Amino acid sequence: MNCRFLPYLQGFWVAGTLLLGSGFATAQIVPDDTLPEPSRVDRLGRRLTIDGGTRQGTTLFHSFDKFSVPTGMEALFDNPGAIENIITRVTGAEISQIDGLIRANGSANLFFLNPNGIEFGPNARLQLGGSFFASTADAIALSDGSLYSATEPQAPPLLTVSVPVGLQFDREGSANENPPTGAIAQPLHRRIVVRGFGHRLSSADPLLSPLFKTGIEDALQVNPGRTLALIGGSVTLEGGVLIAEGGQIELGGITEGRVTWQNTPEGWNFDYTNASEFADLSLSHQSLLDTSGAIAGDIALVGRRLTLTEGSLAWVQNRGSQASGGIRARGSESLIVNGASSDATVSSGFFSEAIDRGSGGDLEISAQSIALSGGGRLFSRSFGEGSGGHLSLRVTDSIQLTQVGTISPNLFTSIYAYTLGSGRAGDLSLMTRHLSLIDGTAISSGTQGPGNGGNLVIEATESIAVSGVLPILLVPSSINTVTTGSGNAGAAIVETGTLSIRQGGRIGSTTLGSGAAGSVRIEATEEITLSDRVPGALGRSTIASSANIVDLVLQEAFGFPARPSGGSGNITIAAPLVRVLDGAEIAVENEGIGDGGSLFVRADSVILDGGGQLNAATTSGTGGNITLQVRNQLSARRGSQINAQGGETGDGGNIRLDVNTIVALENSDLVANAVRGQGGNIEIRTQGIFGPQFRDRLTPESDITASSQFGVNGIVNIKSPEIDASSALSQLSVELADPSTQIVTGCSTQQRSSFALVGRGGLPTGPSTRLRSQRLWEDLRDLSPFRSDNGEQESHGVSPEEAPVSDSQSSIPVEADGWRTTAVGEIELVGPSAVPERLASDRPEDCNLLGSVREW
Repeated sequence: MNCRFLPYLQGFWVAGTLLLGSGFATAQIVPDDTLPEPSRVDRLGRRLTIDGGTRQGTTLFHSFDKFSVPTGMEALFDNPGAIENIITRVTGAEISQIDGLIRANGSANLFFLNPNGIEFGPNARLQLGGSFFASTADAIALSDGSLYSATEPQAPPLLTVSVPVGLQFDREGSANENPPTGAIAQPLHRRIVVRGFGHRLSSADPLLSPLFKTGIEDALQVNPGRTLALIGGSVTLEGGVLIAEGGQIELGGITEGRVTWQNTPEGWNFDYTNASEFADLSLSHQSLLDTSGAIAGDIALVGRRLTLTEGSLAWVQNRGSQASGGIRARGSESLIVNGASSDATVSSGFFSEAIDRGSGGDLEISAQSIALSGGGRLFSRSFGEGSGGHLSLRVTDSIQLTQVGTISPNLFTSIYAYTLGSGRAGDLSLMTRHLSLIDGTAISSGTQGPGNGGNLVIEATESIAVSGVLPILLVPSSINTVTTGSGNAGAAIVETGTLSIRQGGRIGSTTLGSGAAGSVRIEATEEITLSDRVPGALGRSTIASSANIVDLVLQEAFGFPARPSGGSGNITIAAPLVRVLDGAEIAVENEGIGDGGSLFVRADSVILDGGGQLNAATTSGTGGNITLQVRNQLSARRGSQINAQGGETGDGGNIRLDVNTIVALENSDLVANAVRGQGGNIEIRTQGIFGPQFRDRLTPESDITASSQFGVNGIVNIKSPEIDASSALSQLSVELADPSTQIVTGCSTQQRSSFALVGRGGLPTGPSTRLRSQRLWEDLRDLSPFRSDNGEQESHGVSPEEAPVSDSQSSIPVEADGWRTTAVGEIELVGPSAVPERLASDRPEDCNLLGSVREW
């Protein structure tokens, strides 16, 4: 080729490339002809300038058949400076792919509507003076009730007013149901997707240090104080980063109904009351929602299933002195938080932080169910003078925390509200039906500095289960308020149906430092059961408000002191049945240098078995007090104990039992001993006590003891009701009667006599039963041989007076109708007067006592 033509060929190639590029670029933004004043698109280099459109007041309307901004391209809305709102719709059938820059003049808000779907690539950027709204709704609702529709662009009335007030979603599939050949596949219909390279956040310590940025993220971002809203059929962030410093981020997943908003001086208020069907929101690959700043803003997520994984989080960090915005999340079905960043420094979840004088933002979360796993977290933290934000969960069905999928032992799954500065920690409240914590997960409000901890309130109407410890570190699963510094821990209040604490789980309040533990109140409508302990761990399954020495591993890992100096708090427990088994305990003990707390238990029955304890013992200070009100039985077996023993210099605590029946067997003890101080007092009110005996020291038997090794013994007072057992007994004579005087001798012992009781009547049915007058003595023997057919007595041809009496006849008793006195003065009953006298006198051996007894 002749080289002299090369410059011309090069010029031709460059010009052709520009022409092709220009044609390709301008084909991505194509106006339609649906507006009275159509939109226009002009290209200059890599910039696409959009002007024209129809103006109504301070609102400018644009309408396009297709709208996309390729990588490296810029779409500029060249609007007049007086415009406040730019409303843009896509009436064609293609999704919008935005991987370049979108700009607008002045401070106008930009509303972008494409029902087919919107995708933002990792290079997508915004340069707007106002807020940005992207939606896959069918229409934008205007203040007069009309709709600026992308699916029915010709429908009147058109542009009668200019104020946008909401978004209208028709049922899925109603928009552009018949796209032209070659259009984007329908699975992307209604979706909003933001793709990126993930956030650049880190933390010096995942628990004790705030988050900070290690670089500048590639982000979809609006100016400080503005709103960035993505509301579509579903919203997915795959490494996407959204930033609205001091402003507002709104993610909404909705497929049917209406979302409305109102622009106020404090920001845009979104209302989903009229939304009838919701869609999913998903954040993965270290996606980030960030409204942090000197004036921190708000984040809201509303959808069906909300999912945050792989170190994705919503983050509000208040770096100033004013109050912070918060985070609000609502899932009509569920919230799932799982995993951490690839470098294991940032957990997935929601984080509200205050690092200066301003208070932290509140976290408000509602769903049918919440599942946290693999190090997922919900955190409200204060590192400065400002108080932490409150953390509130309202969950219809269940909350579950597990360690499944954890990639680092420092990233344990948790829900925390705590402070490391002088500001107070926020309160933490949960309402649900079922709550479970497994393998070292935690729900906690606490302080690690001079500020006081917040209160923890949990209401699980049916059940709470807390079990297991975190492997290696042996951190127990816990529902706890805690202090490791000089601030005091908050109160812990738990209400449920059934409470189960197993394998080292813990509920209560703890001090590991100089601050005091908080009070604990637990109420269960059915039962409370504590059982099992973990081999190799110091901790046991516990309900406690206590000062504790933690495992050496934890002391080294978190810098906890070897012995705490704070005081124990008080515990109040109420349930029909309380069971403390297999080495578990309910404790107001103090393993440090402080005093024990007070323990009060009200129940129908209390069962201690296998070393179960009610413990108010101390190492150095005065023992705590234990009070039990038990309607039925207190049972203690196999080395169980009620212990209010004082420490080295303190007095023993007091024990008071108001129990119907007490059974203590197999070396189960009631102890209020002391070492150098005075022994405590034990007062027992009971209907019966079986097993334990008062002794001056502990023995292998079941003991009640309130002794002091070097001091004054305490007092043991057992009060049982005074019952006079003899009051129900009759006084018996001590003199024995002569039996011979009690026997009737009407018939001689040498005579052949008999006394027969036959038939009904004659004696009462019992010694204390009165014989009624209807009880008769009836003779049931057959006397027919002595009677004629007509019922009269036979004479055999002779008169009764002359009839001989045979031996057989004489054995037949005859009813007596009289009596007579014999020659020796004895009285005899005689038969009918017609019978000869020899019947009785000649045959005395036939002396039969006959008669008719009518009443006893």
